[in-house]
Amino acid sequence: MTSFIRLLSALLFATVFAPLAQADLKSNLGPLADVVQIEDDGEWKTTLQDGWFNLINTKNPSGVRAYKTSQPPLKGGERETTLNVYLQAQDSDPAMAGIMLNYLGDDNFMGIVIDAQGNVGAITLMDGEFSKQDSDTVRARLDGSDVLKVRETVDQVLFYLNGEEVFNLDQNGGSNDFNQTYGIIAIGKGRFAFNGFNVTQTGGSAFPAPGSTGFPAPQMNETQVYQGKVVLGTTLGIFFHELGHALIGETPLPAPGP
Repeated sequence: MTSFIRLLSALLFATVFAPLAQADLKSNLGPLADVVQIEDDGEWKTTLQDGWFNLINTKNPSGVRAYKTSQPPLKGGERETTLNVYLQAQDSDPAMAGIMLNYLGDDNFMGIVIDAQGNVGAITLMDGEFSKQDSDTVRARLDGSDVLKVRETVDQVLFYLNGEEVFNLDQNGGSNDFNQTYGIIAIGKGRFAFNGFNVTQTGGSAFPAPGSTGFPAPQMNETQVYQGKVVLGTTLGIFFHELGHALIGETPLPAPGP
């Protein structure tokens, strides 16, 4: 009987909840949705909660988790990568989260992050050596409304927080200096929440950019809400109806009729 119920539950998740979870990932993470899984690997736990994609680490103070996607080289125009980010540190351990760029291996990347104290900084990890340069003038709000942006041209890479320029990196006149890898990164212990990850380009082809950079998460329109309720309600109705048959058939539960 227990095995039968587990089988029905697995079928229900596969037919209803798994597609809904994937749709939520798409609205939160856009082009990263296909490389992200909802899982618990013993150190990092990933969840969809309160309208955010969450990375949760309660065990390893030096833990690092990142998800990334590659894009074609920028030959002209501009490319923008945006991310709405929120974090809650655990205890007094360091914690930071943001946009990861230039991923060249486990010991080589750069990015722009905010930390639990409200600092916004450019980080680099090169050959195992970590460095972070914080802005002296721009601070994060830490209320769920912080939006990071990376604006890339063939000459420069500019980092922004909430519309204010934070850093300007010179590419020395060539986009080959900049690796075409983009993603999200969480460092340290705590809850790291992400929403509205977009990569868009002007002067060339556009990349998938569902979701919103606002807070809270994007809302479905009335038609989508109604369709979702119909599908979910019908599926749950059938599931519990058939579960009733199973309970009557497998247990001495009294029931009228054959």
